[in-house]
Amino acid sequence: GTIEDTRQRVQTCLDHGITDISIPDHIIGGVHRGKSPNAPWLAMWPTVMDIASKYEKANVGTLVASPLMRPAATLTVGAATVASIVGSDRFTLTVGAGGSQSDQDILGLDISRKELSKHFGEYLREIQ
Repeated sequence: GTIEDTRQRVQTCLDHGITDISIPDHIIGGVHRGKSPNAPWLAMWPTVMDIASKYEKANVGTLVASPLMRPAATLTVGAATVASIVGSDRFTLTVGAGGSQSDQDILGLDISRKELSKHFGEYLREIQ
């Protein structure tokens, strides 16, 4: 969807008392209101910052940032930057193992879930 679609969904959430807004970290995938399952997603960091800057009542976060797309150092710097701008009380970083098949396909990767899980603990240690 577009940033306008995302903003509208955020406003609807806030209107209903939902203040925790998480932004997915994928390149493609998911079905959004009848769109192609390969419809592009908005980039995570700019979308998190857009929502945080426009909606002061919104707590923002990542909906499992992906190690497939973000080396540990890059993720750490991005998260620290967002937390310093919006406040650590309004930002939550969540990280997944990178199991999205659609992301692997577009990145040209073929990593088993077992292999992803094996490296996940190491990745978490690197970002602490």
